[in-house]
Amino acid sequence: MANTYNEGQRIKITVQFTDADTGAAVDPTLVRFCTKDPASTSTCYLYAVDPEITKTAVGAYRFDLLLSQHGTWTYAWFGSGTFDGAAQRNVIACELAVSTWPLA
Repeated sequence: MANTYNEGQRIKITVQFTDADTGAAVDPTLVRFCTKDPASTSTCYLYAVDPEITKTAVGAYRFDLLLSQHGTWTYAWFGSGTFDGAAQRNVIACELAVSTWPLA
């Protein structure tokens, strides 16, 4: 089941690449993060090229995704080169019942 959030919410998405044999954290040569929004528009980011991906530790990366549309979002992490791995998940952004919130 996908996690549910509010439209307009920014969520932190993390990944940890580990060696399946040793359990040790590993850094792939290339780390890529891709999203597909509810309108089926795909966007990909590359670590060390796009500042949206940050490295937090060996093998650990983070992306802050703004859920700008309501509906189902798909995201995936890809590692390649010295280590190959991938992970894909879905999240749901719920439409807000109130379009603007009072500031006072």
